[in-house]
Amino acid sequence: MINKLILLNKSCKAQGVALKFCNVSPLVMEVFRIVNLGKLIDIQGDQEVAVASFDKKGWFGGKK
Repeated sequence: MINKLILLNKSCKAQGVALKFCNVSPLVMEVFRIVNLGKLIDIQGDQEVAVASFDKKGWFGGKK
């Protein structure tokens, strides 16, 4: 499954899409830490912080 997440991240980056995870359970977070997934994918504590961390451009941010 870790490989699928890495491939998903690679595909997102190729399409210019930011992939962020949030509300990851402590057990899963430990696995992510062991395999250094946090270096590839932005992992935030909760949804509010994750959404706020997106670059606000285009339709929703008012900037073009």
